Amino acid sequence: MILFNLQTLLKLNLEVNCIEASGAKYIADALEKNKVNNTTINIFFLHLFFSYQTLISLNLTRCSIGPVGTKYLANALMKNHV
Repeated sequence: MILFNLQTLLKLNLEVNCIEASGAKYIADALEKNKVNNTTINIFFLHLFFSYQTLISLNLTRCSIGPVGTKYLANALMKNHV
């Protein structure tokens, strides 16, 4: 078996950016679709296993997302079961 661990963005630090609620909505939409995929491909005697990692850390300190932006993110994370 050959194991491939394909990593994408794991940590995103957006600290001190003027993202506001509208920007938080875009991030929330992406987080809602965020997932981990595990795929196994069998080719004759060769077994390939792919594991795709996902975002685990998001820093939005001092980004002015406010209560509305916070709600967008909270709702997205409740729908995301990664």
